[in-house]
Amino acid sequence: MGLISDNNYFKSMPTEAADILSKFDPKKPILEYEPTPIFKRDSDMQAFREKRMDIYINGKNGIPGHAYFATWEANIKNRITGAILKPVMRDADLYMHTKVALSIKNNRTAGFLKGRNLGLTTLFGGVMPVYFAITKPGSTSFITSKDQGTIGTLFSEKLMVCYDNLHPDIKPEIENKNQTQKNSYLKLKQPYFNEYGELVIGVTTFDCRDTSNSDKAASSFSGSGAAYGFYDELPLNPRREMLLNSSINCFRDPFTKKFTGFLVWGGTVEDTITNDGIVAFKKMIEKKETWDSDVTFMDCGFGMQKTSVASAWTDWAYVNQWWNGEFDKLEKQGNSDAMRAFLKNNPRKLEHIFELAQGGFWESDVSEICKKHYTFLEAQPSKVATGNVRRVDTQVEWTIAKNGFCEMVEPPHDGVKYFMGVDGSAS
Repeated sequence: MGLISDNNYFKSMPTEAADILSKFDPKKPILEYEPTPIFKRDSDMQAFREKRMDIYINGKNGIPGHAYFATWEANIKNRITGAILKPVMRDADLYMHTKVALSIKNNRTAGFLKGRNLGLTTLFGGVMPVYFAITKPGSTSFITSKDQGTIGTLFSEKLMVCYDNLHPDIKPEIENKNQTQKNSYLKLKQPYFNEYGELVIGVTTFDCRDTSNSDKAASSFSGSGAAYGFYDELPLNPRREMLLNSSINCFRDPFTKKFTGFLVWGGTVEDTITNDGIVAFKKMIEKKETWDSDVTFMDCGFGMQKTSVASAWTDWAYVNQWWNGEFDKLEKQGNSDAMRAFLKNNPRKLEHIFELAQGGFWESDVSEICKKHYTFLEAQPSKVATGNVRRVDTQVEWTIAKNGFCEMVEPPHDGVKYFMGVDGSAS
């Protein structure tokens, strides 16, 4: 497979993605923006749009249709300069689009664990909801994130940027728009032909709401139906499991129980999450079959390049040099907090996310608790007591006696039961 067989980072890709990448020149973008022509006749415009819509729904050359839509129709906002740009189809984007297409094909949901700055929120919170609106007029999309402020930013800086900058040929009319501190929604009015060939007017809805601040909020999607859902920053949502449990059936047919809608979730297990939180999240995703979810780990290096001129292909040599250099600096400083933060925000492997659950690092607060308790124990007098032990059925009864046969450190407290077990061998 040429380029792919020599690159360890692509070996874990699904065959479909690896095969596609092997057909492209790594010095050039995978897909490039193709502007909409100016038409003299409406019939020419309609023919062009029908051809493009077929590509958006069915894909082309093995590349999923939503990847073409993202490249040809979507716009994104540079979060630093504020400039409105056409997205570049990177190898990382093709990877994510292909994983999504496979999950949809296999009647599954999709989850992504990744480092910072991959562009997950832009793709799944801005581009994909608009894609579903254009290809499934009259549908509903659910969008949520870790807290109210993040949801507001996602709505205005991702979703609305993509919608506002659509080409007039395909841009639906706004019927209603509302944005509050907790919830935001956008309703679009679209004419389309239904399954009977009748021209009808559909109302497409984007429902962006908080699911983090109460149990009621976490289950607020329950009982509704949706063609698409994106749960952004799921590792940071304190009610993530309740959210998934209560809403997974929103994307299923009530009779066949198969997915007729599609849910994708993702985020970074960043350093602000406590040790207990990481363990809880790890246990949650181990139950991924509960939500029929394909979980993908994205190496933090995806999309990183040495030069400012993006070729759309990750510069893995530069990634290795940068990552090893940054981590070596922190390791020499001996700053465990900084090392922990770096691994969480820039994971190169899954163990970097979950090493706390495996005992690899101690958080500073846990270390401090251990130190304080050790100091406390050192300052205490010995609590050894002498007495006798006798068996009463399956329980152990301890009696303090000056000339007893047993010594015990910290005798049993009142209300605590001890049980006898025998570990020995017959001779």
